[in-house]
Amino acid sequence: MLVFYGKQPPLNFHTISLGGQCPHCGQGGSYRPASVPENGILHSLFKDRADGKVTLSYLCSLCMGSIPIEWTIVGWSNESSPTLAYPKELIPAREPFDFNHVPDVVKREIDEALDCLSVNSYHGFAAMCRRAVQAIAGDLGAAQSSKVESQMMEGLKMAGLDNEVDWTELVKAVVKAGHDGSHPNLPEVDGDRAGILLELMRDLTLELYTRPGRIKEAAALRKAAIAKRQA
Repeated sequence: MLVFYGKQPPLNFHTISLGGQCPHCGQGGSYRPASVPENGILHSLFKDRADGKVTLSYLCSLCMGSIPIEWTIVGWSNESSPTLAYPKELIPAREPFDFNHVPDVVKREIDEALDCLSVNSYHGFAAMCRRAVQAIAGDLGAAQSSKVESQMMEGLKMAGLDNEVDWTELVKAVVKAGHDGSHPNLPEVDGDRAGILLELMRDLTLELYTRPGRIKEAAALRKAAIAKRQA
């Protein structure tokens, strides 16, 4: 997601100051212009139109990775000053996710879910979350499916959404076999709902894999240290 420092578009190219989450290094920071538009050529092509598209290149201030952004020319102050708006990132940024101690069979499904989310395919993201939850249940054992649902419902409770019917139906559809995150009888999954569903998935893998894995890892290191002292 792009972040604008100071004024919001529409703006002249030279007054745009932006940043965001770099699709290369995954860090947040400012973007530096790496290309200058040929305003004379743009003006000759789009002076009588308000829908011209131009792709400008920026560099991440942290890793110097190239970030192409498509702008729409919505007007002209003069022949050398196009006004730009409606930026579109051409390399989608993926949301970070802690995969520590998460098994590969689950990681694969979450990876694909994050790919869907990065291009704003919210229903595809929800459907892949369902596959990830089913992979978790399969990995832990079918008898653990109720534990998976309880953990996600606990996440809803912490978010203050446990009394909202739409959300409880969505979570149950994501958890239960035979349903799908894009089920037509469920509410639409927009960006806000996808963001909350992502947090539920983070909490789920943290509680079921990452936190227990870290505790076991710490216990194993302590056991090894004791054995070394006693040797």
